Amino acid sequence: MVAQPSPKTKKLLLTLLLFGLTSIVGWIAWIKFVPDRWVYKKKFQTSELIIQEAETFRQEYDRVPNNQELAALMKKHGWQSSERCPCYDALSASGYMVWFGYKTVGGSMVYRSDYEIWSEER
Repeated sequence: MVAQPSPKTKKLLLTLLLFGLTSIVGWIAWIKFVPDRWVYKKKFQTSELIIQEAETFRQEYDRVPNNQELAALMKKHGWQSSERCPCYDALSASGYMVWFGYKTVGGSMVYRSDYEIWSEER
């Protein structure tokens, strides 16, 4: 004959089961409903700093910085040009883009200075 668990043990097991299920449901809700700005907060913050530096440079020199000039400007913020992303690329004397990997493999969040908006691209 198998010994039955005590009422205290049953209560503990039920509590652990409910906690586990609540945690799983909470995690799924977090993934599904949390704004991407929270998940990618650091990437957006660094990107906005890059945009700010590029725009300040553009106002002063009437052109956007090249990649090396922007890397030098960003060093004062502790950003290393060897960091993978967010990435900056001067497209012309008046335009640039900033981007980083977003959501899925091959997906990117891209800021184009010509349009001054963020867009999700694949």
